[in-house]
Amino acid sequence: MAKHAIDELLQAYQKNRNQFAVNQQINPNSVNNYAKRNTKVEKIPSDVLNALAKELNISMDEVYEQLLKYQSEN
Repeated sequence: MAKHAIDELLQAYQKNRNQFAVNQQINPNSVNNYAKRNTKVEKIPSDVLNALAKELNISMDEVYEQLLKYQSEN
């Protein structure tokens, strides 16, 4: 089974869902549900995208572009 775009992005920065959720004070179940339900990048809330940007120290635009790229590859 293909990895979710969030997992692909986090893995590229040597992180995982749980680390990200704990560091950014997001409910780990929410992040896990996005992957488990194969939520489209376009449907992921902006606060989660913003938290990913903070966690990875990149812009929100970069997060969105990379997620879309990973999504299109799956």
